[in-house]
Amino acid sequence: MNIQGCCIRKEALVNTTGPGQATPRYNSAILADINTFSSLKVLHDCTLKFDGFKEACVLGALWLQKIGLGSSISRGGFGVHEWSMLMMLLFSSGGSQNRPLLSANLTSLQLFKATLQFLAKRDLTKQYLVAGIENFVSKKVDFPVALEAETGLNILFKMSPRSYAMVRWGL
Repeated sequence: MNIQGCCIRKEALVNTTGPGQATPRYNSAILADINTFSSLKVLHDCTLKFDGFKEACVLGALWLQKIGLGSSISRGGFGVHEWSMLMMLLFSSGGSQNRPLLSANLTSLQLFKATLQFLAKRDLTKQYLVAGIENFVSKKVDFPVALEAETGLNILFKMSPRSYAMVRWGL
């Protein structure tokens, strides 16, 4: 990916602010805009490849609506798109020894439950989910990290520590 001229600032996972300083939310917002169509294509491919994926996303949408979360920053930064992208990452990572946590053999209800269990048990502010990158080293941050290797996007970039806690304790 060529990042010349697309306003990406260096040190993407630095927890500093100020003019000219790299911020994770700034970089991720730019990357999310750049990769909108590629992420939609990946999600479409998941619906074709994994039988229960679409229905598990619907169950996730209902659960998120029940606890009052949505994709906008004002609604917690964790909505249907983030839920489905997280599930997509769990088809390639998230398990022990960085093996896939989710399997194509699971039903939609099993996919939904496994994703909820992942959110409940794994603190993504301490143990990041990094799919497709080996030997990933990052600075300590106070926000959740679920990084997609192909785009370099933290799909949970809109979440604050408070909204992440709300997701984890709302289970």
